[in-house]
Amino acid sequence: MTVKLKKPIVAEGSKGSVLIRSLFIHLTRTDDQLQVSNVEASAAERKKTSEGYLPFFGRTADFQMNKALQSEVDNAEKLVNQDCEKHEMTL
Repeated sequence: MTVKLKKPIVAEGSKGSVLIRSLFIHLTRTDDQLQVSNVEASAAERKKTSEGYLPFFGRTADFQMNKALQSEVDNAEKLVNQDCEKHEMTL
């Protein structure tokens, strides 16, 4: 599932900080619920020589999860599982 963030979140990557504007959350079926198996992001790297971020946003898994991102992921997982229960969907 894709989660477009209301406000971009800054996280650390291996090459420095990145600006994340959306998350790609991969879910895996476990028993009767879906659980997060992987998270990728649409992110732009901070330029080393000047202020700001590169204008290009690319899909990456090269970032560290922080509290703000974890909260978005947890909320998405919760909503998907609630929706499945609401509609009595079999996983």
